[in-house]
Amino acid sequence: MKIKIDISADMPKVSKNYKHQSICDKACEFMDMCDAGEADEYHFKYLKSLYKKLNDKPKLPKHLKKLMKQLTEF
Repeated sequence: MKIKIDISADMPKVSKNYKHQSICDKACEFMDMCDAGEADEYHFKYLKSLYKKLNDKPKLPKHLKKLMKQLTEF
């Protein structure tokens, strides 16, 4: 007795345009979640760790300076 299964025909095609979320977008999303009361301990730890890492850098690029300002206000 042999059983042959072909699942490749039912699989959706993977988009090649998939892009990871940027640090700025992720941090802003987490801050919004915290403001809305939807965040858990992971989100707070992520933001705190990110703030600490950015604060230790002597020179930040322009987009990270903006993020650092947002984190400081948060």
